[in-house]
Amino acid sequence: MGFAPGLETEGLTAVLHEFDRSLDIQLHADPSTLPVEDDAREGVTWILFDADRLGIAAEAGVAVLRERLPQAHIVVFGRTELASEIDGLLRRGASAFVPRRFAHDAVLAVLALVKSGERFRPALEESSGGDRGEYPRGAAPSRTLQEFGLTKAERQVLVLVAQGKTNLQIALELGKREGTVRVQMSSILEKLKVPNRAVAILVAMRDPSMIDAQMARVQERPLDLDWLYPHMEFRRHRAGDVLFRKGDLGREMFVVQRGSVSLTQLGLEMRENDIFGEIAIFAPNHRRTSTAVCATDTDLFVLDEDQVRQMHYVNPAFALTVLQLITNRLLADRQRLR
Repeated sequence: MGFAPGLETEGLTAVLHEFDRSLDIQLHADPSTLPVEDDAREGVTWILFDADRLGIAAEAGVAVLRERLPQAHIVVFGRTELASEIDGLLRRGASAFVPRRFAHDAVLAVLALVKSGERFRPALEESSGGDRGEYPRGAAPSRTLQEFGLTKAERQVLVLVAQGKTNLQIALELGKREGTVRVQMSSILEKLKVPNRAVAILVAMRDPSMIDAQMARVQERPLDLDWLYPHMEFRRHRAGDVLFRKGDLGREMFVVQRGSVSLTQLGLEMRENDIFGEIAIFAPNHRRTSTAVCATDTDLFVLDEDQVRQMHYVNPAFALTVLQLITNRLLADRQRLR
């Protein structure tokens, strides 16, 4: 269940629903009206809190929510850019503070981060003068990786971390020992002042050079999907099975592990490691653009819509690969119709 105390903007509750369609979202103008019974507490997983509506009482409101619902993710929205005010909300128990200037995709990224167990503090132009080390789980300031003191070798490692690779996979690709990569990762986390790899990726992707490096890797070689498989559901189909038909609602993306799938209207054959079904996830009407039929006995890996969106934030190279797939297929379909 998700609550949005004081939020009258439908857009924010829509984002929460988009992030997790299973949520029962309710609006409460006053934090004191939230349920306090034990059975009700367990059902509250997300709270979107409007700090602007309570003004100077916002910190107290967050404290009340945290006391009543200790396990809930409390995401605070507000206009303030003052570090002292944001830090006060985090100290009182907020899981994240999201400036109202954040775009739709940035809000989804913060929700994904909070769901993984992290806290989020936005990068601010001016520091409050306090010790940033007090909030090691928050986001670091927007600076280049070189300004953080990362060496060229550490930046190479971080590029591969953003690809979702393990320390062992990074070591094999760079011709190093796994222990060496482990030491480099510890150094990277220390220099960025972040607790883990997920937050390190968010900080790194503010550096244009990291984005350029990710794009170059995708263009040079196919995306390594090994990191993705543990997150996916496995399905087995017989030859002739129809996975979906043109015009159906599409909420899943597929990767072929074994066998082949025909996209009949597009005249395409999906084989091992090919990705398909991605267009409907991002299309406004979520409709399939082709029928998909198993040409042989086929093993598939499947990601649902929410997982696909989360993976876009965890692995920028995955996002770029999917964008290229959508673009190429739409262009090919346009050419075919001429």
